Amino acid sequence: MSKTTLTVRVETQTRDALDAIAANLDRDRSYVVNKALEDCIELHRWQIVHIRRGLQEAEAGKFVSPAQMRSLSKRLRSRPFSEII
Repeated sequence: MSKTTLTVRVETQTRDALDAIAANLDRDRSYVVNKALEDCIELHRWQIVHIRRGLQEAEAGKFVSPAQMRSLSKRLRSRPFSEII
């Protein structure tokens, strides 16, 4: 895959944090920045796909019933947040 240079300005603290992560991974700063950008792009792509799917379902009239929503809400409130995610 071809590469190009991208120049960005970051806070000194951000650069220092990137350098610390790179040192811990025994990688260079470019690797850490590229990985972060790839992860961010993938997350946004995933969100867009799922938002579009949800909109298509809504346009098709596919909704959960109020009873199903209450049941789900009750179940989620009874569990610690760490178990939900």
